[in-house]
Amino acid sequence: MAVCDKKLSGKELDKEIGFTVSPKFYGTKEINEAKLKKLFKEVDSANLVGEKSVSAALEEKLGKKENIIKINTTPHIQIYFIKGGNK
Repeated sequence: MAVCDKKLSGKELDKEIGFTVSPKFYGTKEINEAKLKKLFKEVDSANLVGEKSVSAALEEKLGKKENIIKINTTPHIQIYFIKGGNK
């Protein structure tokens, strides 16, 4: 899953590294925080950009502050969910 804060869609965050919050990658469908938190339980990975999106993951204890990188001043985190267990 790839999610960005609405205000970041289409914006270039860092020209030097070529990081643009592309609607082709992050999508254009809007969801609220409750839906985002529900989706965390259904996906294998999450690529999140923006204060609101990253904060939702931290609230669900899916990441730690030390795992957040900043692209200029914008938070970004990638989370991978390991599912399964003993058979």
